[in-house]
Amino acid sequence: MHKFWIYIISVILVSACISSCTIFHSIKENEVYLKKQKIEVHNTGKDYKVSNEELMSLSKLKPNRRVLAARFNLGIYTLVPKKALARSELRSGARCQVRNEKRVQKGKAAEPCISLWMWMAYTIGEPPAAFDSTKMNKSAEQMRLYLAKQSYFNAHVRPEVVYKNKGIVRWRKGKKVKVIYHIEPGSAFRIRNIEFKSEDSGISGRLNELKERSILHENDLFNVDKLDKERDEIAAYLNNRGYYDFTKDYIVYDADSTIGKQQIDLKINIKGIQEAISGSSDSTKIINHRRYYIGEVYINTVYNPRQPDYKPKDTLYYDNLYILSNGELSLRPSLLSYTSSVIPREIYQKSKIDLTYKRFSQLGVFKSVTVQMTPRLQADSAGLNFVDVRVLLRPSRKQRLGFDPRVTNRSGNMGIYLNFLYRHKNLRGGAEQLDARVLGGFEAAQTVVQTAGESSVGDQIQRNLRLNTFEVGPEITLKIPRLPFMAYARSGKRAEPSTLYSALLNYQIRPDYERILAQFNFSSSFIENPDKVRKITWDIAEFSIIKINKSRAFENFIERLRDRFLANSYSDHLILASRLSMTINTQKSKFQKTYFYWRSLFEGAGNMLRGIYDLTGAKKDANGSFEIAGIRFAQYIKGETDFRFYYNVNTRNQFVTRGNIGVGYSYLNLPVLPFEKSFFSGGANGMRAWQARTLGPGSYRDYTAQKTFNNIGDIKLEFNFEYRFKLTQMFQMALFADAGNIWLVRPDINRPGADFKLDQFAGQLAIGGGMGLRLDFQYFLVRLDVGLQIKDPSMVKGERWFFEPKDAYNETIRNKQWSFSEYNFFRTRVFNLGIGFPF
Repeated sequence: MHKFWIYIISVILVSACISSCTIFHSIKENEVYLKKQKIEVHNTGKDYKVSNEELMSLSKLKPNRRVLAARFNLGIYTLVPKKALARSELRSGARCQVRNEKRVQKGKAAEPCISLWMWMAYTIGEPPAAFDSTKMNKSAEQMRLYLAKQSYFNAHVRPEVVYKNKGIVRWRKGKKVKVIYHIEPGSAFRIRNIEFKSEDSGISGRLNELKERSILHENDLFNVDKLDKERDEIAAYLNNRGYYDFTKDYIVYDADSTIGKQQIDLKINIKGIQEAISGSSDSTKIINHRRYYIGEVYINTVYNPRQPDYKPKDTLYYDNLYILSNGELSLRPSLLSYTSSVIPREIYQKSKIDLTYKRFSQLGVFKSVTVQMTPRLQADSAGLNFVDVRVLLRPSRKQRLGFDPRVTNRSGNMGIYLNFLYRHKNLRGGAEQLDARVLGGFEAAQTVVQTAGESSVGDQIQRNLRLNTFEVGPEITLKIPRLPFMAYARSGKRAEPSTLYSALLNYQIRPDYERILAQFNFSSSFIENPDKVRKITWDIAEFSIIKINKSRAFENFIERLRDRFLANSYSDHLILASRLSMTINTQKSKFQKTYFYWRSLFEGAGNMLRGIYDLTGAKKDANGSFEIAGIRFAQYIKGETDFRFYYNVNTRNQFVTRGNIGVGYSYLNLPVLPFEKSFFSGGANGMRAWQARTLGPGSYRDYTAQKTFNNIGDIKLEFNFEYRFKLTQMFQMALFADAGNIWLVRPDINRPGADFKLDQFAGQLAIGGGMGLRLDFQYFLVRLDVGLQIKDPSMVKGERWFFEPKDAYNETIRNKQWSFSEYNFFRTRVFNLGIGFPF
C-alpha cells in the first residue's frame, strides 16, 4: 500500500487510540466522562413528526465531536502538555490584561488573547466532555417544553444514566456514562376552530382576507412556532397596507384546550392602541391604529454621518421628489427617481422602503445608504396621517487606480495573475461602472501530450503549480443599470436590470501553441421573479476571433493522429454567438436548512449567418465553408443545465449533490464545436479523480501517449456528491464521489467508443471518490482534494473497476515502456489544488 495512505490510516488509528486511551488522564477525580447521548421515543402515534435531531439540539450536554468515527479534536487536546498549557494560560492572561488596559484607554474594545498551546488545546482540540446531572435534567425539561410547543401537551421526558464499564481501560469503573432520554410524547392536540377578532374597527374589515391568507388551518397540529410565524405574517401584511407603527406585539392568542378529545379552539386577537383618557391618571381607552401615507420624499445625495444636521445648499424638485445636493448632481434625477420605490401620497408599504434601501445599495456608488422615516404628529385637514421619508446617501470615491493580484483556478488549472485596474463608478451620471484593466499572469496548464509519469505526490503538486502558460491582454467593461436602449422606467423596480459591454484582446503562450483572442460581448440581465430569485441573462451578441499558431511538435502530433475533430478544434475560427440563460437560487440565508441552485443556458452561433451567405450565393472554400476575412466561422447550437441541492444538517455538516448535463451540435460551416465551446471532464471542479481534459470521450483510449490533455466532446454528463464537515472554524474536510464522462455526437473512426449510445453510456460512466482538506480564511477558501479512480471506462471490459485484474492494461504499458510497469490502484490518485468550493 502506498506510503501516503499508510500515513493517513495511521493518523486515524492513532487519533482514535489516543482519544480512547487518554481520556481519563484529563478527567478530574470527581468527574465522569460523557461518552454519548441518545434519544429513544416510545408509544408514538401516526401524527408524531418531531425528529430526534430537533430534540437533541436542545441538550445542554455536548459529547466530544466525532470525525470519521474518531474523536480527533479530543485526541489533539490530550496531546497538549498540560503543564505547558497552564503556564501558557497564565502568561497569556497577564499579557492580555496589559494589552487590553491600553486598548480601553484608547477607547477600543478589549480582545481575547490566545497562545499557541491554548489554540492547539481549545481551538483545534476539545477538552473531554464531563457529565453534569444538572444540565441533563435541564435538557430533559427543555425537551418537554419543546414537545408541548409542538402540540404534545402531555409529553414526558425521562433521562437515564447508563454507566459504561467496557473498553480499553476497564479498571476505571463508573467513569464513563451514556445518557438516554426516554420520550413519551402522548397524543397530539389539533386545532378545531380558528376565530379572528380585532379591537380595531379599521382592521376588522380585513379579517376575512387575513383568514384566507393565514398559514393556520383547522385540523392542523397545534404548533407554537407556527403561531409565532402567523403573527409575523399578519404584521407584515398590515405594515404593507399603511400601518407603519404596527408590530406583532399587538397580536395575542387565546387557546382553549378544555374542550376535550385533544382539540383546541384558537382565537387570534388583534389589539388596538391603549390611550390615556385626558384628566384621568388610571383610565384608558382603545383607539384604532393609524394608517399612514407617504408624505414628502427627500433624497440627500451628499449626506455625511459626521455632520448629520448639515443641510445641502441646493434642492431640485423632480418627479415628486426633493433631491438635495451641493451644486451639480452626481446622479441623473431620472435614475434617482427610478431607484426610489416610495411615491408621495401613496399608502405606506414597508416592502417598498426595504426595496428602496436595497436598490440604492446595489448602485455601487455610495459608501452607505440610510432610510429614515418621520411620522407627522398631526393629521391633515382630511384626517390623513403622513410619514416623511428621507433617503440619506453617503457618496464614495468615483475613481480608483490600482492593481489586483489574484490566485485563480480555471478549469482545474492554477494560476497567478496581476490586474492593473482603473475603475470609474459613475461615468456619465447614470451609475455606469467602467473597468479598464490589463491582465498579465502565469498558469499551470497541462500540455496536450504527456510522455513522463508522475511517480509521487510531490510530482502531482509540482504539476499543479508548474507555471508554463503566459497570458497578457487589455480588457474594458462597461456596466449600466438598465436594459439596453430603454429608459429606466421601462423595467420593474424589482427587476435589477443591467447591461454589459465588454471587449478584450488576449495573447496566450502555451506549451503547445500560441493563441490570439479578440472578443466583444454585449449582454443584458434582469430578475424575472424576485421571490424565487429567478434571473435571466441574454448575451445578445458575442463576437470572437481566435487565431492559433501551433508548435511543430503539436502539429506532428495532430497529423500522426489523423483526427479531423481535433484538427478543426485547434484551427483559426470566428464565433458570432448569442446565448440565453436562466438562474434560480433559493438560498435566502447563510445557514438555510435546504436550498437549490439551478442554471440552464441555450446558445447558438453562425446559423443565421450561414443562411444569409447561402441566400446571397457567396463563394465557399475547399471544405464547403464560408469565410469572413479568410477565417471560417463556427456554426452550432448548445445547451447546458447545472443543478445543485444543498442540505445543512447543522452549522458544521452539509451534504451537496450536483448534476451537470450539456449537449452541443455543430453544423456545416465548422464541423466540430470550437475548442473553447466544447465540453471536457476532470479537474478540480468536476471529476476530481482525473486531471482536467484527461477523461473520455466515452470508452476511447489514446494509446499513442501515456496521458493526453486534449479530451473534449459534444455531450457531457456529470454527477457529484459531497459531504462537508468542519473540524474547526478554519479547518474543514470533505468526502466526495463523482460519476460522469463526455462523448461525441457523431461516430469517429479514429476514436472508437467515443460516440454516445443509449445502450452503452451507463457502462462508460467513470466513477471516482476521495477526500479533501479546506482552509477557510473567511475572505477565500483554499482546497486540496485527492481523488482515486474507482472505475475507468477507458480500460477494456472486465478491467474497468479498480478491484478487477488489469492484464490487458499492464501488457500495453509494458509494450509502450512507459515510466511505470504495472497498474496500482493508489497510483491513480490525483491531487487538485483549488480556490473556493467546487460547486
